[in-house]
Amino acid sequence: MALVARSVADVNGWGAALMVQGPSAGAAWSARHPEIGILLVDAQGRRFMSTGMAARLKQNI
Repeated sequence: MALVARSVADVNGWGAALMVQGPSAGAAWSARHPEIGILLVDAQGRRFMSTGMAARLKQNI
């Protein structure tokens, strides 16, 4: 899992919450928190990238 947010505290807090919830909760969670970029990979190798993360990565290319 990778998160991008304005502060380290946000990344730590939300990252811990998502680790407890598991990767299947990531898509729904990211829809409610578009200000935080998220990239998830589950145990089967399936990937999910939020629109916020995609936008941030595109800016850095």
